[in-house]
Amino acid sequence: MGSYVELMKTLKKDNNIPIILWGIGDYYYTVKDFIKNVLAIDYIYDKKWANNINEFDGYPVISLGKLKEIDKCIIISCTLDKNTEKSIKKEASKIIENVKIYSLKNIIPIGRFLRKKEIIAMSIGNVYQDFYGNSIEYDTLDSLNRVHIKFFGSNAKIKLGRNIWVDTELNIICGNNTKVQIGNSTSFVKTTLHSSYGEIDIGNDCMFSSGIFVRNHDNHFIFDAETGDRINYSRKVKIKDHVWVGQNSILLAGFSIGNGAIIGAGSISSSIFPDKVVIAGSPARIIREGIIWHRDSTWRLDYNNIKEIQ
Repeated sequence: MGSYVELMKTLKKDNNIPIILWGIGDYYYTVKDFIKNVLAIDYIYDKKWANNINEFDGYPVISLGKLKEIDKCIIISCTLDKNTEKSIKKEASKIIENVKIYSLKNIIPIGRFLRKKEIIAMSIGNVYQDFYGNSIEYDTLDSLNRVHIKFFGSNAKIKLGRNIWVDTELNIICGNNTKVQIGNSTSFVKTTLHSSYGEIDIGNDCMFSSGIFVRNHDNHFIFDAETGDRINYSRKVKIKDHVWVGQNSILLAGFSIGNGAIIGAGSISSSIFPDKVVIAGSPARIIREGIIWHRDSTWRLDYNNIKEIQ
């Protein structure tokens, strides 16, 4: 039903076009602060009111009769139900000849993936910031290629460095009061980062394979059975510079690894490791120390010594 970017383009072309919020249910109360502060709603319409009220939550309520007198408008469907959304689109199209219909869930920057086009459209000086205090700071537009970002709360800060390269997708999912930082020249094939009430800090020149999950929280609460106290708070995940993360690794709250290390395929860990080690297993342990690795591919090259690398 159209995105935030498309809505803004429409409004830029015709800033006198009325905006009608259609269908008020529980979802409205979840996002009404965003609506009041970001969207300039002219009218609200809902069939359940018929002609009984003239105003709702500070907005004028428009009747069906008045709707039929409008020849052009924007309608924002305020529902999460797909069938209701289809019904609204069908009914509105019959009543109003020139109507553009958008879904509120595609406009609200919470609970859905933001992609490059929308992040750029809502940015000022390479910084995206939404009504909820979530922000994305990026060095260049290339840093956003195939990066998908989902905010589930407020005050999440993301910082993307230079020359980040993504082959398939990098999904960054943030809850409240969190920070995700990715350094320069780091590459990803397919990786998901989950962060909430804590930090994920990834250094420069790291290399992530596919099927990798990094999270600094457990997603659900765990309490001590005797005291009732919580025992699973979020903890920072720190991956320093030039770390190679192998396929299908799962790195959990409290995990930290030093410069130049390798995380073997399928590793699972929440432990702390030093520089220049190879770790592997579940739970991961050190299987080799004092290593150096390089990005050149063994598919095409066959070095015997690091001195052969140009």
